[in-house]
Amino acid sequence: MQKAVDFDFHEIAFALPLLAFALEAVLRGRWTAAVCWAAPLVLVKEDLGVTAATIGALALLRTRRAGPLPIALVAFGLTATALTLGVLIPAVNGSGSYDYWSKFGADGGGATIPLDTALRTTLWVLLPTTGLLALRSPLLLVALPTLGWRFLSHEPHYWGIDWHYNAVLMPVVFLALVDALPRARVSSRPWLRSYAHHLPAAVLAAALALTTTLPLARLTEAATYRVPPDVTAAERLLDRIPDGATVESDIRPLSRLTDRTRVFWTGDTGGLAPDYITAQLRERTPRQLLAEARARHPKSTYVYLGGAADVVVLRRTSAR
Repeated sequence: MQKAVDFDFHEIAFALPLLAFALEAVLRGRWTAAVCWAAPLVLVKEDLGVTAATIGALALLRTRRAGPLPIALVAFGLTATALTLGVLIPAVNGSGSYDYWSKFGADGGGATIPLDTALRTTLWVLLPTTGLLALRSPLLLVALPTLGWRFLSHEPHYWGIDWHYNAVLMPVVFLALVDALPRARVSSRPWLRSYAHHLPAAVLAAALALTTTLPLARLTEAATYRVPPDVTAAERLLDRIPDGATVESDIRPLSRLTDRTRVFWTGDTGGLAPDYITAQLRERTPRQLLAEARARHPKSTYVYLGGAADVVVLRRTSAR
């Protein structure tokens, strides 16, 4: 969760409460609420339709009868995923396909993730958060779609505890622990009863101990509260762009401009020649950025306005 907060804003921020409330409703046997919370997952991310379908299957497993709502959720989740991957995304993608298929399997151009790496990540997800007791809960089935596509991928960023990729698993494993604890505490095995009794405190202790190496620990460092000089210089440069101007920008300057200008992603202005262009140099020169601007907007002329901290701003002077 700390890694997700530390990362740039991502659509999984919408998935976390939906998953948490859906699984909480499953635990309470509130099947209509579970379906209503899970269904919007298909609008968050293309793979979460399968997760929504799994929640429907989990409801069927818990009730042991074929209720209409869980069955409808299974069908809806799978259909939405197929429609999104096969029709909607290809329709709006310039390549006419779903580009992320290339990240699955060895044929995608990358090495297959080693089994020990996959297992190590899975242990990181389950051991410090639940002491593996979540394995005794059927709620853990909801984690399988996310873990499954990661197992099939050769993309190194999908593995480990960096970035935001484990965040959607956290409501699942936490509530799986909540589900497993009461049964474990009345087990006929004394060791399991004792383990379940002490586990919540152990999980809390593990979270606090691991926090010393996670982003939250930076709040105790004085450097966290200092603004680096290059950031200040870049902000002053971007302040030279007037409010209400149209700007073509890449990822780094973009978030500094969206609250006061009309911002377009680089190369996606829809034929509009923006008033300003800003970008990171990324081992390019200002002259190269000017050449790229001329190529994208051949009917306009841009000049170099200024540069600071690897950020460059170009200004449109005229239309040819």
